[in-house]
Amino acid sequence: MQNVTMLGITIQDRTKDESMSSIARFLKNSALNVIAYIDHAVIRQAVRDADVREFLKKAAITEWSEPYLAEAVGINDSGRLSEIEQKSFLTEELHSIQERDKTVALAASGQPALEDLKTSLAAIEPGLNIVHTMILTEDDINAPEDAVNALNCAAPAVVISQMDYHLLTGWLKVTSRMLNTGAWITIPDTMSVTVSRKAGAFFTIREFVMGRLLKVWLNRYKEV
Repeated sequence: MQNVTMLGITIQDRTKDESMSSIARFLKNSALNVIAYIDHAVIRQAVRDADVREFLKKAAITEWSEPYLAEAVGINDSGRLSEIEQKSFLTEELHSIQERDKTVALAASGQPALEDLKTSLAAIEPGLNIVHTMILTEDDINAPEDAVNALNCAAPAVVISQMDYHLLTGWLKVTSRMLNTGAWITIPDTMSVTVSRKAGAFFTIREFVMGRLLKVWLNRYKEV
């Protein structure tokens, strides 16, 4: 485990094995623990949105969508960067959920997004036991009881969502203490769930440049 700083937030970066061990502990209690994926769009959103920054600060586990993001905050271990590139944590955690016959609920902000999430997860682990799905909108922030009750009745071991973090943080801010699931894996709607098979000099140069620009940008916004 390594502590890194992003936008004035101290984040604990865990290896794949450390994260999976932590989730195993989370599933033994009823307190909600959030595992949050971070991509470039989320970082930009966090600069403007205090709720998103607080959400990332309180997340039990954080994961990076791409290696260059991790490098920009000082994570340079080649093994860890390879885990991030291959999305090893998500792949192996989905396999572990299926292998241990744990149940899953899915959440998105619309039906097309929900179907896309189902398809992406099935491409990684086709045997997932999905016992509940839900669509969350801005209206659900003000009146969350029905969605909370339906989710709790389904009693999934893990919830996986893919949606805008401003919407999700607003909903979880109200409902987190009402939920009886141990782990919620959050994926931003700007991130691809499956591994992108990039190759060639173009992608290497592109990520090198984006990483360097991100370092400059993060340094500019150290205090927000």
